[in-house]
Amino acid sequence: MSIMTKESVFSLIQPRYKYSSKHDYGKLLALCGSAFYRGAAFLSCGGALRCGAGIVTLASTEKVIASVSANAPECTFLPLKESENGTVAAENSRLVIKTAGKYTAMLVGCGLYIDADTRALVKTVIPEVDTQLVIDADGLNILSECPELLKNAKRPPVITPHFGEMARLCGTDRREIEKDPLEFAKKFAEEYNCIVVLKSAVTYIATPDGRIAVNRENGNPGLSRGGSGDVLAGMIASFCAQKMTPFDAAKCGVFLHGYTADKTAERLSVQGMLPSDLLTDLSSVFKD
Repeated sequence: MSIMTKESVFSLIQPRYKYSSKHDYGKLLALCGSAFYRGAAFLSCGGALRCGAGIVTLASTEKVIASVSANAPECTFLPLKESENGTVAAENSRLVIKTAGKYTAMLVGCGLYIDADTRALVKTVIPEVDTQLVIDADGLNILSECPELLKNAKRPPVITPHFGEMARLCGTDRREIEKDPLEFAKKFAEEYNCIVVLKSAVTYIATPDGRIAVNRENGNPGLSRGGSGDVLAGMIASFCAQKMTPFDAAKCGVFLHGYTADKTAERLSVQGMLPSDLLTDLSSVFKD
C-alpha cells in the first residue's frame, strides 16, 4: 500500500513540450448531463479541461450543450437526441459507441439522471466502448442494478463512488462500508475487474491486481457539496485521456483535487468555497 505525497504525484505529470499540439494530449468524450443536472456536465468538463486534455467533447442534449457552451467555449460537442424526460435518449447508443472509438478516454455518468433511457444507454455503452472508461455518479447508480456488467468492459474501468454509491454497488448498508472501506474497495476491484476510487475524507484507490494507494494528506469539508465529485471525475478522465495508466490517473486526480481544495479553502473558506472555484485554483496548483 502506498500513501500519496506531493512529490510522488507531481512526478507523474509530464511537461508540455514546445512543439506539441492538442493531438498530443488525448481526447476525452464526456457522456454527461440532463435537463436536471446541467451543471454537472460543466463541472466535469471543466475539471478535464483544466487538467490538460487536448480535446474535451461533451456528448449530451442540446439544452445541456447550450448551458455548457456559454461557460466552457473550449469544449467541442456531440449533440444527442433528448428523451421525453429531458435525458439523453437510449437511441443514441450506437452513435456514442461509434464516436467513442475515436477518443482515448470516455467519462460516463455525471448528471445523467436515472430513467429508462439512461439505464438502456449506460448498459449498452459500457460493454461496447473500446476506450478507457471512467464511470461516476448516475452511471454508478445504474450499474448497481447489474455490477457484473463491469466485467464485460473491454478495459478495466475506473469507478469513483462515494460511500453511498459503494454501498449500492455492493448491495449493503453504508455503515458497513464505513467500518472497513479499504477492504470493500479491494474486494470489489478484484471481483469486478475495475479500478475503484472510494471517496471520503480519506480516499482509497484499489486495482484488480491488488495495488492500493491512499490519500490522507489533503482535502477538507469544503468538498462536501454537490458537484465536487463531478470535478474529480473530469480530472481523472482527463489524465486517462492523456494516456496515463488508470491507476496513475486516479492518483493524480484524487491528490490534486484535495490539494486544490485546500488552496481554495485558504482563499474562500471551507464554508464559502464552491466546486466551481476549484477550476480556477487548479491553475495555481500546476504552477506549483
